[in-house]
Amino acid sequence: GSLLAEAGPAGGVPYFYHPADSDIVREFYESCLPGCAAGDPLLQNGRYCQITHAFAAQYLAAMTAHGQSAEVTCDRKGLDLVSDTKDGGFFYPLALGAKISSWYDTCHEASSPAAAAAAGPAA
Repeated sequence: GSLLAEAGPAGGVPYFYHPADSDIVREFYESCLPGCAAGDPLLQNGRYCQITHAFAAQYLAAMTAHGQSAEVTCDRKGLDLVSDTKDGGFFYPLALGAKISSWYDTCHEASSPAAAAAAGPAA
């Protein structure tokens, strides 16, 4: 059978695959598209995701209202990735899904062992 050409890297040699592999190649390319962090819905506009991660949402609400969070701790860098709305929702651009997912890993209850380890030794 014939081979189908796919564009290679800019200025590079094109890649080829057998037509029988088209489903596998399509699945691979779809996996390269940006997506929301796990569990977060994509808004109807197709450009933003809504934060639904419980600890992250609790942290963001406390930080927005009081400038601090006593019950949940997250890496403060996540604050720069998120926007809020007047109704209390928190959103981020679709392209930041992987970064938000990694940021979620930094969110813990303030009394958890992971939060204590992240805070460092007590003075």
